[in-house]
Amino acid sequence: MIRDFRDDFNRRFHVSDDQRLVTTMQARVGSKIGFRIAETPCFAPMAQLSEMARSGADFTHQLVGNQDYLQTSLASIPIENRFPGRGSTHTS
Repeated sequence: MIRDFRDDFNRRFHVSDDQRLVTTMQARVGSKIGFRIAETPCFAPMAQLSEMARSGADFTHQLVGNQDYLQTSLASIPIENRFPGRGSTHTS
């Protein structure tokens, strides 16, 4: 973590910012969000973020290529929270 950036964020943060984020997100998804949103940014060196992004992309490709995973994950999403037109297969 880059301490100076984190400290600056903490100094400028207000509870109203969090409330505004929740309101905006709920408006965008069209429903109440029933969990806490993790809005706190990460302040890390670019090399670390790049490595994390590469690892995340690799992991994502492994998951979207796994039909068992896709079927299980789709089944875990309540029907009302699914995107229209999305089935159990991944499309690019």
